[in-house]
Amino acid sequence: VSPVIYPASLLGEYTWLLGFNPMAGVISTARAVLFGLSPISWVSLGFSLTVGITIFFVGLFSFRKAEVYFADIV
Repeated sequence: VSPVIYPASLLGEYTWLLGFNPMAGVISTARAVLFGLSPISWVSLGFSLTVGITIFFVGLFSFRKAEVYFADIV
């Protein structure tokens, strides 16, 4: 549900939920830089970065834990 076609402000009070999508902050920042219609939301960009890094490390940990069994299944 990345805000590519629609602006994030369309969600009203639920805009904060977009922070859980790692691409939402990047897209909103790119839109602010390219079009200059709104100021850059550093909080949104930082929250998206934090969620993205967290998802990366959880995936890395899960992969390392299950990596031993991959060759046996395939």
